[in-house]
Amino acid sequence: MLGANQYSEAQACFRQLLELEPDNADGHYWLGAMQEYVGQAAEAEPHLRRAIALNTRHADAHARLGLLLARRGEHEPAVQHYLAAVSIAPRHADAWCNLGLSLFALKRWDEAEQAYRGAIALQPTARVHSNLGNLLVDRQRVDEAEQHYQLATALEPSYAPAYDNLGVLRAEQGRRRDAEALFRQALALNADNAQAALNLAHLLLAEGRLEEGWRRYEARYSPRLPGVPIFVPKLPFPQWRGEPIVGKSLLVWLEQGLGDELQFCRYLPLLQQMGVGKLSFVCRPELFPLLRSLEGVDVLVPLGDEQADLSGHDYWSFTMSLPMCCGTTLENIPSQVPYLQAPTERVARWAPVLPQSGFKIGVAWRGNPIHHNDDDRSLPSLAVLAPLWTVPGTAFVSLQKGLGEDEAASPLAGQAIAAVGGQLADFGDTSAIVAQLDLVVCIDTSIAHLAGALGKPVWLLLPHHHPDWRWMLERADTPWYPTMRLWRQPARGDWASVIDAIRGELSLLVSGS
Repeated sequence: MLGANQYSEAQACFRQLLELEPDNADGHYWLGAMQEYVGQAAEAEPHLRRAIALNTRHADAHARLGLLLARRGEHEPAVQHYLAAVSIAPRHADAWCNLGLSLFALKRWDEAEQAYRGAIALQPTARVHSNLGNLLVDRQRVDEAEQHYQLATALEPSYAPAYDNLGVLRAEQGRRRDAEALFRQALALNADNAQAALNLAHLLLAEGRLEEGWRRYEARYSPRLPGVPIFVPKLPFPQWRGEPIVGKSLLVWLEQGLGDELQFCRYLPLLQQMGVGKLSFVCRPELFPLLRSLEGVDVLVPLGDEQADLSGHDYWSFTMSLPMCCGTTLENIPSQVPYLQAPTERVARWAPVLPQSGFKIGVAWRGNPIHHNDDDRSLPSLAVLAPLWTVPGTAFVSLQKGLGEDEAASPLAGQAIAAVGGQLADFGDTSAIVAQLDLVVCIDTSIAHLAGALGKPVWLLLPHHHPDWRWMLERADTPWYPTMRLWRQPARGDWASVIDAIRGELSLLVSGS
């Protein structure tokens, strides 16, 4: 492997070559390949495309451009370039392996497996065995997956991702001590393995071992993670790492999902109590009307506001780094609710639209389909909740916006529901509706965090497969939201028993209300 200076020197040589021979396809390929390898994707892409334009049968250029696109999350065009590469060079093992990765990301399971097995037939590396193991785990072929992880470690005992992936499988099997040992082994082999650090963080946080868990969780925005990275703002002041903050100014920056922002904005009032001199918060625009009710914020800025002046702070922090910087343990989680309030004028506007009688229940059954575990966390359809409609005295409101909204607009017979999703402009509207409900029943999505932050009773449906770390293990409650109750699947895909149990509990609740 070349050092940084050697890569720089090699790039300079290829630039000189292209000055002399601007139509040299190999020169464009090698310059683009080197730039892509060191993370200079924007500079690499034109050279790779130029190499292909000059030589449409340049298999390596197709394969490298596919890799660049895949790392950017553009898997459909990546597949096309990988297919071009293997049609030109059928024995291009790396292209077959990477084709499998992109097909896997697109949930084209059978094609992905064929691509991986094609790569193994050509060149049985630890990487491709480990990747095939991941696919087999996802398809619930666990015994086969374990065999491929073991083949990976046998072929290359120093290949850290195989230990990490086997650790994920062990965690899923409930063998958490084995999983922890495997994550730590992966990190011992490669301390920069961000995925292993993040997987270890998820395990530690789920077990309530928060001190190390928060530190490991900082790996979540590493550029070494696969997929689209978390955007790290370029600001002219340092990232806060827990230094004394009294009298200092702090800019808090949004990250990840809407639910994450709703959950961890609770730390801003705490920061004010800690003596922060000035506190600014950059939030998503759709949350802005709701977050104006958050105490302790001096300046609230919707992302994309070009008029906002973000200079003049001592530090900045990601929202989800605040628990680490504030020394959060299970005993001192800031759990007082409500810490958000629905806009008063919105509450009045929505009141006539909602059911005027009955025990009012808001429901949300689908999440963002790009979520890594959405196939398991989301319900197949609104019909799965139908048993709840058999409880007398209930009235239902759909909180579903976007995907699933059409189901609420045309529900099944016997599943009458107020479908308001299409009328929701932002979370100011959603919060105004939730504030007027008696209960929210939903999957693990932003609605759950909204209801919890507003202090409303919320029953959260959790999948058996990969429940999020924040809900911990085997608990029916959560230290994050005192008004929340957790309902866990007993087995993967078994929503029927969960909904039946909720129906029984709901009958008791409504009859006693």
